Amino acid sequence: MRWHSRFIHWLWLGAAALVLKTSLLPYFFPSGYVPDLVLALVAILAFYENWPRGLAMGLVLGLLQDLWAGRLIGLNAFTFALVGGGVAYLQAKLVHDRLFVPGLLAGLAAGFAGLLDGVLLHLSPLGLSWDTALAPLPYRILTTMLLAPAFGQILGLKPEVRVDYRRSHL
Repeated sequence: MRWHSRFIHWLWLGAAALVLKTSLLPYFFPSGYVPDLVLALVAILAFYENWPRGLAMGLVLGLLQDLWAGRLIGLNAFTFALVGGGVAYLQAKLVHDRLFVPGLLAGLAAGFAGLLDGVLLHLSPLGLSWDTALAPLPYRILTTMLLAPAFGQILGLKPEVRVDYRRSHL
């Protein structure tokens, strides 16, 4: 699949995850504990991309979430861009497992994004307290850790198999 068609798919998936997160999930989860579907989607899609594309995907989907929320434009764009670029960079250094490694990277990414969001929200004009900003962090890590591999399985994402043909004919 070419780059621009993948980008369009990312936008559709991100928009669907955002609508689901904001319209349906608040009926089932308490305020502040709604799973971040967009972050899990960024983590799993970045796991199968290179780091510039992961960075771009995180930036665009984070900006989409910021525009949907309508306040603190750039907060999620910044953190999701770092998450997308970081996961895509780290995946090149790890074995491509379909469940454990994406879940582990997604959990680490959620912890990093949660801490960064907590610090930025505490320093922002909203001035959230540390308790309010960081209380849902363990829950956010766990849900993202479980949702990202599930999204990978649902979307049928598979690691790229690279064969060195120079050595395969020996």
